Amino acid sequence: MKEKPKNILALLLVSLLLPLSLHGQEAMHKLDCRFVFVGRERPPVMINQGEENVETDIQVLPNRLTKPVQCTATDGTIRFLSKEGQTHLASARVGSDWRHAIIVFIPNPGKGGDKLPWRCYPIEDTSSNFPSAGAHVTNFHNEEVRFLIGEQRANLASGRSQGFSQPEQRDTFNMAPVVFQFKNLKGDWVTGKETMVKFTEGIRYLMFAYIDPKTKRPQVKVFQDFAKPAAG
Repeated sequence: MKEKPKNILALLLVSLLLPLSLHGQEAMHKLDCRFVFVGRERPPVMINQGEENVETDIQVLPNRLTKPVQCTATDGTIRFLSKEGQTHLASARVGSDWRHAIIVFIPNPGKGGDKLPWRCYPIEDTSSNFPSAGAHVTNFHNEEVRFLIGEQRANLASGRSQGFSQPEQRDTFNMAPVVFQFKNLKGDWVTGKETMVKFTEGIRYLMFAYIDPKTKRPQVKVFQDFAKPAAG
């Protein structure tokens, strides 16, 4: 009977210490990621380290999105290392409830010092971000851009992104105009891209406005994708 108080005390100590030990552990969660890059420079082959340092190879393809790759986020950050695992190349912050993401790689113009060679822009892959037969627009330009997608007109601030539904005004071939405009040095809006795009079920688009690091001129890159976004 005298041992019971000791056992209770031991249990109390364990119950108090266990949360502290768990708090010190890094929180990890897995999510399916697809990758794409914007600009002329292609990212090198990278790795993402998961539980027990299991390595996942990541190879970003030109002009199209990769197939889903399961990555591990540690404390809300996916870290991308060089193939030999010695150099930290990029990081992407994701939500703890994200299960599907598109990671956009952009060369970091301020390389050197503490800056990583690549910047990452993560987009949660959901139906709200990628409406059916619509487009998702992201502005990497350092100034506001404005654009037209069918009958939908919008201005988008630098560093912002937004999903747009399928245009209602389409021709018999499901084509609708897409126009991007940028401000010139005088502050006037000028057209940087104007084209017709087919908006139909089963197809979605990623559209990126950015500055070409070589020409220093604004550009627009459009990716066509056939994948279905996750629910949400």
